[in-house]
Amino acid sequence: MIILNSSLRRIFLLIKLIVIGLVALLLMGLISLNQPVFAEVTKFEQPEEIIYRSQHSLSDQSGHTWQVIMFKSVRPGAQDNIPLLYLRVIGLPGAAEVGHPMQLKITTNTGKIFTAADIFLEEAPAPTVGQYNLQDLDADMLRDEVLLSIPLPGSRYVNLEIPQSVVREWQEVVNQAVRS
Repeated sequence: MIILNSSLRRIFLLIKLIVIGLVALLLMGLISLNQPVFAEVTKFEQPEEIIYRSQHSLSDQSGHTWQVIMFKSVRPGAQDNIPLLYLRVIGLPGAAEVGHPMQLKITTNTGKIFTAADIFLEEAPAPTVGQYNLQDLDADMLRDEVLLSIPLPGSRYVNLEIPQSVVREWQEVVNQAVRS
């Protein structure tokens, strides 16, 4: 049997404590390994409407959490049957107040910028909620990571980096067709 000296035992104990601490932090969600967020596009069927949705919690550059929800509303029985595409952002406690009526900016990694109109022209359901019309979004913009610039009062913006895994889900939402 090999006998370890006391300094070597201390090193092994320290390494063990560090590993246990890192595992505990990962389990509590306090640190991230920047792994893609896995979720799925959900489908909600109501008598006259089908909604396809992707929802994620993401942090802005200040560490505040936002719910980012892309959804497509389809009315199969309607005469025009034009699907509606929206992006809703909801700032969780501590997040900034959303500026209304200001446009959302979506910037691709190539620098191309798309703007989306605010649908809450009069009044939002809460100060930290914004919803934007993506009807005219060029689906080709949704290839890689994008940067969302959420408008704040005073012509300022807060930025959310949208990872490629979330952008892929958004592509699924955009491309959903009504199936009987």
